[in-house]
Parts: sequence; C-alpha cells; structure tokens
Amino acid sequence: MYRKDGLSFCSLAVVALVAALFGVSAAAHHGFASYSEEEHVVSGTVVDMYFGFPHPRLLVEVDGERWDVWLAAFGRVRYSCFNEALVEGDVITATGHRVPDTSRLEMKAKTVLLGDELYDFYPPWNPLGGNANPKRTEPCPT
Repeated sequence: MYRKDGLSFCSLAVVALVAALFGVSAAAHHGFASYSEEEHVVSGTVVDMYFGFPHPRLLVEVDGERWDVWLAAFGRVRYSCFNEALVEGDVITATGHRVPDTSRLEMKAKTVLLGDELYDFYPPWNPLGGNANPKRTEPCPT
C-alpha cells in the first residue's frame, strides 16, 4: 500500500527503525551524563582489570570494598600507555565522578595517578587539532 507521497508503509517502518537505533546508540554513549557533578577520589589497590571495548574497567579495593572504576574509551586509554603501565596489585588514585546512587561503588575516572605518573584521559581540547597536552608522540615504551 502506498501513500500519496509515494512512500510505502514498509519504507516508513524502516526509516523509523533506523532513527530509533541511532537514538539508542547515542543515548547509550552518555559520557558523564549519568554521573554526579561532584568530583570524587578513590585510592586503592587494583585487583582486576579489563582493557577492551567500549570502555576499560578497573576493580579497585578500598578498605575492604571493591569499586568499579570505568575509564575513557579504549582508544584514549591505549594512547596514554596506561594499559601497558598498570599491573594487578598496583595502588592508584582515580579522580572523576561517581554514580548518584551511593549504594553502588562505581565511578568514571577522568585521571588516574599511578606512582608519580598522572594519566589524563580527558585532556583539554586544542582547537588547532589534537590534544592540548598529548602524552606522547611515539609508541608506548616496552
């Protein structure tokens, strides 16, 4: 069955489905929208870690409790060489924003201090291109 403008019901259904899917993916990739505005700091021992897509995650033990510390997109973390520097058992300090539900021990980190090295996963944006303070210009040290 066709409408006056020539579009079939199936065509409209496909357009609606595609629009809905793009809306879901945009909402799913929310950045810091679902986290509190207050800055939060967690210091503890890394007991588990996942470095993969879409976001790496650290499990950090703090005073007998385990925090989920989510990091920036995998590419940003890999570019900083953080994934090659960190090993289980390292003590870190993560600074970022926690979820509003304080019964959940979860945060998204903007920076992580490992030893004397500060890893900034969200450095200032440079309008001339790239990061204002790139961490490196060559491959990560091995």
